[in-house]
Amino acid sequence: MRYYKCECGSDEFVRIYNVWNEKIKVQVTEENGEEFWDVEEHGKEKDHLCGFICAKCRKDADELNDGL
Repeated sequence: MRYYKCECGSDEFVRIYNVWNEKIKVQVTEENGEEFWDVEEHGKEKDHLCGFICAKCRKDADELNDGL
């Protein structure tokens, strides 16, 4: 198996997003006539892919970014 490599030799890259959206549910409970809200976190949802950088040297991965 062969992997694409950065000029620095690293074969690991990072996807860069400029927005993170969080999925949540808000549980509403009532106690003595008073309402309470509890937020349940259900993970992150990525949006707006900006590009790729090398995980080691942090330079733009131009060849990977050309496909965007």
